[in-house]
Amino acid sequence: MNGVGLDFDDSKDSIDDLFKYVEDMIKDEVDKQVDALEELKDKYSEIIDLKKESLQASKDEADYQDEVADKVKEMAKLQEKINALALDDSRSSVAKRKELEEQLATAEEDKKALDETVGLQSNQLRALDWLLEIENAYNTGDLDAAKDNIRSFEETGTVEFLPKEPLRTGITGDDAPSPAARYQSIVDKLFPDGVK
Repeated sequence: MNGVGLDFDDSKDSIDDLFKYVEDMIKDEVDKQVDALEELKDKYSEIIDLKKESLQASKDEADYQDEVADKVKEMAKLQEKINALALDDSRSSVAKRKELEEQLATAEEDKKALDETVGLQSNQLRALDWLLEIENAYNTGDLDAAKDNIRSFEETGTVEFLPKEPLRTGITGDDAPSPAARYQSIVDKLFPDGVK
């Protein structure tokens, strides 16, 4: 009779251990799924932030293009006035022409500065587009595509145009990593020994 009681106690302990083991496995699996969902949510937030930044850069570029167009119109009007005064050799016309030529020179300098800004904005937009492609591939698990995009991005030389300032998020007010930092984070994970 004692042998049956011991077998029963051993079986009950084994079943309890098995239940505990299964319970721990289920809990671990649920924890892993929750962690994966949290990570996915964070990745989507990063993509949304990057897309918002890309849209802002597009708007900024359009604003700069409008400014450049206005500056070109202003320069054309000044040149027209200068041309009209070129035929008149009177002192007042010469003085007015000189004043207009100075205004035209200033306008040309302003336009040159705007052109440089537009060029920078355009390069930043291209760099952000590359980063968006890289992050999309990385976040969807297409690591080969992400690596290929990184290699191509590096070859274009536009990596240097990724904004390096931390981003201020509108929702939380916290600083988000800069696009350059986000890019470097992905590169470090995919190419621990450097891009090859």
